[in-house]
Amino acid sequence: MVKNYIIAIGGSGSRCLAATVYLSAAGLFDNHLHVTIIDPDQTNGNAEQTRKLISSYHALNLCEQPARPRDRRFFARRSLADPAIFRPSINRKGETGDQYGYFWQDPNSPDRTFGDSVEFVNAPKPIKNFAKLFYEREDLEMPLGKGYRGRPNVGAVTLISDLRRTVGNPHSALGQMMGSIRADVQAERPVRVFVYGSVFGGTGAAGIPSVPRLAQDSIAESNTTHHEKMRFGVAMLTPYFTFPAGTAVAGPAPNSSLQQVATQAALLHYGHNDPGYQHVYVIGAPEMAPTNKNYSIGGESQENDPHYVEMVASMGARDFFMKGEFSRNQRFMHYVDGDHVGWRTLPCQSEQDQKEVKRKVVAFATFCFVYKHLLHDAVSDGDWLRRQAWYADNFIRRGYTLETSTDALNSLNQFCDGFLRWLEKVGAPLAEDSKPLFNWSALAPGQRAETLTGQLSATLSSGDPKYPKTGYGHIMDRLSRLTPTYDGDVSPMGLFIYLLYQAVGEFCDDNYALD
Repeated sequence: MVKNYIIAIGGSGSRCLAATVYLSAAGLFDNHLHVTIIDPDQTNGNAEQTRKLISSYHALNLCEQPARPRDRRFFARRSLADPAIFRPSINRKGETGDQYGYFWQDPNSPDRTFGDSVEFVNAPKPIKNFAKLFYEREDLEMPLGKGYRGRPNVGAVTLISDLRRTVGNPHSALGQMMGSIRADVQAERPVRVFVYGSVFGGTGAAGIPSVPRLAQDSIAESNTTHHEKMRFGVAMLTPYFTFPAGTAVAGPAPNSSLQQVATQAALLHYGHNDPGYQHVYVIGAPEMAPTNKNYSIGGESQENDPHYVEMVASMGARDFFMKGEFSRNQRFMHYVDGDHVGWRTLPCQSEQDQKEVKRKVVAFATFCFVYKHLLHDAVSDGDWLRRQAWYADNFIRRGYTLETSTDALNSLNQFCDGFLRWLEKVGAPLAEDSKPLFNWSALAPGQRAETLTGQLSATLSSGDPKYPKTGYGHIMDRLSRLTPTYDGDVSPMGLFIYLLYQAVGEFCDDNYALD
């Protein structure tokens, strides 16, 4: 099973990973993923949200969809697509339904200070005086349980040693990832590792140079001679959000006014000390949006809003994983300078790939919109189900039922709701864009969902959609005509997901001229 590896560092890294999970659900990632979140803030709200999202995705990924679906009508003009959504597994253990861990467990007490980590109190006086040249008193007394608070000079000292204390533990998330990497390297399979992290804060800036070194050291300890197969990519996030004015916190804290200086310092350091990445994606925003109205320094209450930068970072990971062979001694930097975020400016392999990205994301957004706002309550009603032609043909006649899939239907509803909320937040800084990715105002439709189903995006030619007010009816009509044959067994939930997405995809191709 071909796998790609992702390490998300800190709060921004967690939000980038959330974007990756949503884009994987939409069908943009092909290979299976093995992911790990690294954050000394063990209760970080954004990390916890991403952990729940990964668990929800995993449950939907386990729903068996049709294999090699074919139209049962012998002279049918259309061909049926293979299953496209919820396909790559995330941290799945082989063919079992179990998952590898995906959150690094910090072995330290949350009350440990930086001074504790360097044993400042017991250090000889000359060492103390030397440390005071580089660290202020508040740095030495800063508890590390809520991250490094915009202090990469603190994190750079402590994080790598803390990671090394857990990397050899086969029961830890990081140890399991490194074990999987070692197995791939020893089998001479190519290994690609992508890292998300900010360069203007503390945890990301400290962790970015640590990952390649940690992975290379871990492989070297296994006495393998094949580490030349490893390649690293990174999304370095430059400032893209600000903290609310007047925010008061105890001890050191990030400062919006110093983010640009911190970024310059980090990038200058990386320029003089190669962190070991072959492909670097530098991503930021020309205008910085506030994180949210209730900023928190860390912990459960730190739930910063999603941003389009995190979606672009995820697309950078996709671009890295799709690249052909390249030397470990090569170095590439990727960035785009402009004031527009649209389908044609996202990191893609080609113009045709841009079209495919739009097709998949628009189709998945429409799938989530239709299920969340129009179908979930109906599908939960057995009487309504039994009156539907598509249900009679594909379920009743084949001995399947959705009436025992309440938990799975609820999981799908929650995932769709989360995706639509995420997409709406991603679009908030782009609301005034003249060439929007989506019709942002339509994503929260209120009572008008049925009439807005065909107006979520624009056509490739920027013309009007073909069915702007009757989209739902056209989707249900296509759904009623689907009666595929396929190989092997399916789960009722997997069959339903496949049928609805196939109908939605056909509609979007027609409505938005995406073929």
